Amino acid sequence: MTARSHVRGHAIEHTRDGWCYSDTQRPVRDCSDRPCSRCGELPTIEGYDSCLAHIAGATSACCGHGVEEGYIVDERAIEIMEALKRILATTCTLVPGKGH
Repeated sequence: MTARSHVRGHAIEHTRDGWCYSDTQRPVRDCSDRPCSRCGELPTIEGYDSCLAHIAGATSACCGHGVEEGYIVDERAIEIMEALKRILATTCTLVPGKGH
């Protein structure tokens, strides 16, 4: 079985020589060499998706490149996820008819 994924919307696969583009079999050394399959733009010099550019407060973001849903993760989202992990790590007992 071949491992498959995407880089900037382009299908890639893992071969014995490493990751390569499925359509050309060229090695994937740097994902900045092919444009986004959604907007057709290369990433910014900083590595951001061109259609998103820099998003203040974001720790990561992706436009989805036409193959996935885009997302933005900001510092607040990380705090919320950490709080949820702490809550889920504790045992809570619900008593029927008590509380909300």
